[in-house]
Amino acid sequence: QCKSFTEDDLKSAEDYVANVYHQITTDNVWEEKLNNYCGYRECRHTCPTYQKALKNGEVSHIKYVNDANTDWAAIDHEREEMTALGKAAYNRKSELEAMLKYHVEEVTRQGGKVVIGGQELMIYSQSQPAFNYDDVYRVLLSANRLDLLNGFVGIKDPKAFMRLCNAQAIGFMAEALRLPMR
Repeated sequence: QCKSFTEDDLKSAEDYVANVYHQITTDNVWEEKLNNYCGYRECRHTCPTYQKALKNGEVSHIKYVNDANTDWAAIDHEREEMTALGKAAYNRKSELEAMLKYHVEEVTRQGGKVVIGGQELMIYSQSQPAFNYDDVYRVLLSANRLDLLNGFVGIKDPKAFMRLCNAQAIGFMAEALRLPMR
């Protein structure tokens, strides 16, 4: 069933929309407030609120106690602020890392070294060898050494985990019956 509106309701809604439109188009003073989008804004480098938050951390010194008088709204508000601050700090850190990386790459390409504060900055490859699970599994299974996987493998796929369990069960049965492994 649809709700019915009176002429007064419609007039009130029109007035509200007109008022919001007027505020948006005519207001030129906005309260600076740290939020989740600050780290992405072009003006972040000149925004005093953003800069102050990054420099000072703006962590509340209020100690909250969980009792009947706990101000849950204040806790939620501060949590939101800390989320925004965390995102802003993470984005700024990524931006600074990219700038340093670019500088080190350019100077290295020109045959120089980057020394800051007595420390030489270098870029290292962080690639690590990756081995196909099935290949490792076959090698260890053929050597009857699936026990070597213990503590080294984190399996997220439930089907892969069941394959491993089944393979170990077959290995244990073959050993118990002294049958040759397949």
